[in-house]
Amino acid sequence: MRSSTQGCSPTGKVVIDDAGAIFAGLPLSLPLPQYTTSLVVEEVKDEESRKVLERGIVLERIKVIDPPAGYIDKARTLAKSFNTLNKLSKTDLQVFALALYLSEETNCEVLVATDDYALQHTVTSAGLKIIKVRYKGIRIS
Repeated sequence: MRSSTQGCSPTGKVVIDDAGAIFAGLPLSLPLPQYTTSLVVEEVKDEESRKVLERGIVLERIKVIDPPAGYIDKARTLAKSFNTLNKLSKTDLQVFALALYLSEETNCEVLVATDDYALQHTVTSAGLKIIKVRYKGIRIS
């Protein structure tokens, strides 16, 4: 990915969806460019959510990309420093790594769409923003 605003919305924002965001239909309802990872795609098994994901991909509302290995390592190191590593699944770690990657490699503001508290805490501790999908979310002080 190049350092540019390519792939950003006109407001300069992109969204990284975790599985909960896909279950909630976010790829078809949120008017921002969205990304997810192959591990998230593997978690989407129910027919309705699978249709949402596939339609989002066909309509180019969501792209599936995996972060480079170096960003997985960086995500793991940061999560360990935030005391959340043992609370994150492999998929959560990949979503966090993708957020770090897009944040550093583009001029886009990256928002992570998730209701997972450990992922929310990790993302906000890294200075990134979240979109709460269905639930109240963590309290940010």
